[in-house]
Amino acid sequence: MSSFLHLPDAMRNRISGLSSTSDTYDNREMSWCTTTMTSLRLFRCCGRKLSDIPVFRLPNVTHLEIKSMATYDGYAGLGATLSELRQLRSLSLMCITLDQTNVFSEVASAMPLLPNLSALALQHVVTTQRLPPSTVALLCEALRGCVSLRRVYWDHALSRVNLPTYMETIATHRDLEAFHLVVRDERMCGSLLRYICRHLPPRLSVLSLSSMKKGCYDGPSAFGFLWAHFTDLSFLNVRIRGGPAVTVRDVIRGARRVQLVGYDWQFREVIHRDGEPVLLPAWPTRMVELCEIKDFGCESWNWLMRHLVL
Repeated sequence: MSSFLHLPDAMRNRISGLSSTSDTYDNREMSWCTTTMTSLRLFRCCGRKLSDIPVFRLPNVTHLEIKSMATYDGYAGLGATLSELRQLRSLSLMCITLDQTNVFSEVASAMPLLPNLSALALQHVVTTQRLPPSTVALLCEALRGCVSLRRVYWDHALSRVNLPTYMETIATHRDLEAFHLVVRDERMCGSLLRYICRHLPPRLSVLSLSSMKKGCYDGPSAFGFLWAHFTDLSFLNVRIRGGPAVTVRDVIRGARRVQLVGYDWQFREVIHRDGEPVLLPAWPTRMVELCEIKDFGCESWNWLMRHLVL
């Protein structure tokens, strides 16, 4: 950021993406941005306060990522900040450590003012605490207000009590392209996968599923329901905690169009020979950590991977 401060205004205005990071919280706040940046589309900030986001200087930002919000009041005022970014298409709130009820309330208040928002990601530091139904209802209110939603990532482990409320809201978005779900009380079994299929559109292209329970109750046959329902699924990511052995080959058996599969943090490309899926070698760790669109050729893949890895 220090080098950015010394750029002339004309050069700043040609920047299309910017990351702002702060490890110290002082009183300078918005002094780092003194000119309207009309070319800026992507803004990422880490460790800053909401007052450090100069929304009136960022008239055309379409992608906003906020990580590790500073100060105890955290996301207070987020709704007002977002309401100034009417052209926003993608919002990511990462490393959420504060009261989820307040965060979801702020997001819900802004949703009616963000008609173009198509991607929402919520990533928590602690994902296993049990949320009261009223908190999940707040998030569902926010999701219902987002009529253009195409991608949803929420990594909180949903309990058996809260899962129906959430999935019934997700089911109202019939044009979803990418979806990530974590369940707390259910094994990765046929009944769970059938339930998920009933609430997601058949033309979904990217799906990520994780269970906090150990094992895959139905063994290798469980995933057949997915491939029968999702006709265009090109990327499937699955995490199963321990239990009976289910291989990645079991997961993709019956897949028709899958091109990339993730299984317990290993990612492999898939090709098809004589109508059968064939696995290529697992990607090196460094390739996963440095993934970009050019590696995938698919923006939805990259969007999901970015939130899975970071």
